[in-house]
Amino acid sequence: MRHSSGFTLVELIVVIAIMAVLISVAVPVYNDHLNETRIVKVMAHYDAAVKAVRSHAALVAMQQSRGASANLPATSTAWIQVIDPDGTAVSPAGGAAYADTVDDANGVIGVKLSDDGSQVTVTRPKYATLSGDEDGGHIYTVISLN
Repeated sequence: MRHSSGFTLVELIVVIAIMAVLISVAVPVYNDHLNETRIVKVMAHYDAAVKAVRSHAALVAMQQSRGASANLPATSTAWIQVIDPDGTAVSPAGGAAYADTVDDANGVIGVKLSDDGSQVTVTRPKYATLSGDEDGGHIYTVISLN
């Protein structure tokens, strides 16, 4: 009597078929999870930028009211430094999370100082499934510095 110590071809094909079904279900779920994570990251960066600009503007106003010589940043780049001082915030695409212009494709938050220096506009990109307002524009927050 001969004793076999391996798998038959049918058994291997069945295992491969089961693995293919599992992978075909798991990959879309994983991709959806990654997309949701990226969207949450963009929204968190947007909220952090709005809070940082408001906090810094309030801090400078308080210091000025006490007679200290504190000044607000004079450029969009300087405001980005206030928001992300060490440059560690990363967009979903892997680059900087903040720039002076919004980048929908890469999920970059726009931070723009007005020409007269009276307000900062923080703009959320229309990244992935994030949509803009009813007019098709971006979602943005304008922070008055006066």
